[in-house]
Amino acid sequence: PKVVQVCGGVHTTLSPDSCLEAKSLDCVFVGDSEYSFTDFLKKIENNQPWKDTENIAYNENGVMKKNKLRPLLTNEQLEKLPHPDRTTYPFEKVLQTVGMAPFHLTRGCPFTCTYCSNIGIAKVYGQTRYNIRQAGPEYAIQEIEEVIRQNPTIGPVYKISLTDDIFGLNKKWRREFLKLYRERIKIPFVCLLRCDVATEDTIQDLSLGYCDLIQFGVESGSDYIRNTVMDRNMPRQTIVDAFKLTKKYGIKTTAITIIGVPGETREMLLETVKLNRELNPTYSGVNIFYP
Repeated sequence: PKVVQVCGGVHTTLSPDSCLEAKSLDCVFVGDSEYSFTDFLKKIENNQPWKDTENIAYNENGVMKKNKLRPLLTNEQLEKLPHPDRTTYPFEKVLQTVGMAPFHLTRGCPFTCTYCSNIGIAKVYGQTRYNIRQAGPEYAIQEIEEVIRQNPTIGPVYKISLTDDIFGLNKKWRREFLKLYRERIKIPFVCLLRCDVATEDTIQDLSLGYCDLIQFGVESGSDYIRNTVMDRNMPRQTIVDAFKLTKKYGIKTTAITIIGVPGETREMLLETVKLNRELNPTYSGVNIFYP
């Protein structure tokens, strides 16, 4: 009875009423909650009431109570956070399962794709876009170095995966990070890009900085599904050009697609197959849409 169980993340941010469904949870955290969670822990430690903590939602007699949200963390506040602690669980299993060491260096994405959690989180904060925030390049490099020291198989066995929704949109940040990466990390990495931000400038930077593979969100070969249903606002030729450009610089590619989107017909799905044939990526990744 003295144990207090809580949960946080994207799920509880988008669906805080999950606190009503999960009877064993005392509360859930919504949004950027690092500092709220610290306040919460201090209250627990001092046997103080905690239901006034910001960024939480909890079940009160079958009704969801949702407290005030703190503002989204700024770049400066992100700099002050410690790096994620990967020593409290078997990180080696993550490496074996994923085949790479994953790092997420940004929060947010300025695009408004209808199927993505980013636009949902923006709405939680009363915004139309969930703009990118990130700590500086030195902070990011130090996090990677720390994990490599703790896991010597990274490098000799495992690559690095930079899982930001779109890597390096900020040109100044990207170039400074890649310069430090070339000097201090020197391990092949994988990243994600949108085809419409794959400029020659960007791809050239990545080719100089140990980038082994770019995963592109192609999503659908159907213009209707891609642009009207998904709000990708991306011409077909832009996708074709991005893959040609990446091949020019000798970087491998993955074409990531989603099938089974509401309204998709068999003919639309075959358009996705045809586009993949034309792109001729190194790898194709197919995801089945689910709510």
